[in-house]
Amino acid sequence: MGKSIRSGHPYLKAPDTSKPKPDLLVHQPGGGRYNHAVIEIKSVVGQDIRKDLKTLSLFRNQLGYERAILLIYGATPEALTKRVQRYAANVVQLAPIEVWLHAEPTARAVLSHTLASSR
Repeated sequence: MGKSIRSGHPYLKAPDTSKPKPDLLVHQPGGGRYNHAVIEIKSVVGQDIRKDLKTLSLFRNQLGYERAILLIYGATPEALTKRVQRYAANVVQLAPIEVWLHAEPTARAVLSHTLASSR
């Protein structure tokens, strides 16, 4: 199988396999300018999102992305908000992260809340 499109980003070109790779990057290719959004997409079922929160914070804080978005599908605010906030409380240098919930296929995704560091 060929390279991931994500591997074309300057940050991801280095051979270090331990570097986080978000699900989706929205940017103008080449040179790391115009970094608009970094997005992680997860299912509500059995997901530990600590790693995703760290990845989103890294791309927002250190690589200059304007927006960090965590999209969780199969979720309702009641089932998820406290769990996400509990995970976020343990992330060092947590960036502002938009948490979007997509409850079911026929519904629109909605912005649930924005996480921000309390430290």
